[in-house]
Amino acid sequence: MTLGRVSFALIVATSAACGLMAGYLLAPSPLVEAHGVADAQERQREAMAQCESKALARTPSADYFALERKLAEARVLREALEAKLARALADRSGPVAIDRPEDRSRAVAERGEHDLTPKPQPPIGRHAKQAKKTEEWFNRAALVESGLSSSEIEEIETRWEEYEMEKLYLTDEATRDGTAQSKQFYEQLAEINRQIRDDLGNDSYDAFLFATGKHNRVVLKQVITNSPAGYAGLRAGDVVVRYGGERVFHPIDFKKATSRGDSGAATSLDVWRDGEILQFSVGRGPLGVQLQPKVAAPDRSL
Repeated sequence: MTLGRVSFALIVATSAACGLMAGYLLAPSPLVEAHGVADAQERQREAMAQCESKALARTPSADYFALERKLAEARVLREALEAKLARALADRSGPVAIDRPEDRSRAVAERGEHDLTPKPQPPIGRHAKQAKKTEEWFNRAALVESGLSSSEIEEIETRWEEYEMEKLYLTDEATRDGTAQSKQFYEQLAEINRQIRDDLGNDSYDAFLFATGKHNRVVLKQVITNSPAGYAGLRAGDVVVRYGGERVFHPIDFKKATSRGDSGAATSLDVWRDGEILQFSVGRGPLGVQLQPKVAAPDRSL
């Protein structure tokens, strides 16, 4: 019998008892006078009120009925889940084994695996972080792979150390003087770089830039069709080697070179394309190209 049915029976029984008591109190008696009848009626009302209050006290609150309803819904849901699980297990081929934690731990121990902590898996996809590549200050091994001799590499590295220390002292002095952001400071750094290039020469300077991870190639990323470069026959992907006979290593060098001399004056432009060097004639000034710096192994054939 459910809780609701028990509660209903209790209320009915209590009401019946209260009715019998009230009937007994109101039974006619020759000894009761007129004013006694009023007193008896008053006592009947008090007795009925007491019975009703006791009946209400024994009646479960609405929360009990709500809980009973939720329990019934939970039982129905559980039965549905058990039926779904049974169907899923029936679809699997072969007997279904229950993998208890204690059995799994024992099997792992027998295989010699003692660490049960799940191992973190590396992220997958385009948002995964790649391992950061360690960059050397001066990559001597890269020059060895490029085919340079030991004496050439030794000379380039020695010069690099000298000029690097010179730049470090210059930076320290400018920082102490508060001129590290001044135009004079950057001009002094540029002068040191020009000095390195003049001392090493084009081929060794190319290797120097490569070993220190700096850009040493200028690629034409895009060429405007109706432009001096487009009319001359330059294409996207061409690698600029020389402009006006001067070797080009960085987009800044190239832009400065195009701004020298008379505007529109014809000058030579050498590019590397498909394994060979091609020479074009262009006018000084804007060419209508988009430049892209790159790092490439030194090539003495350029």
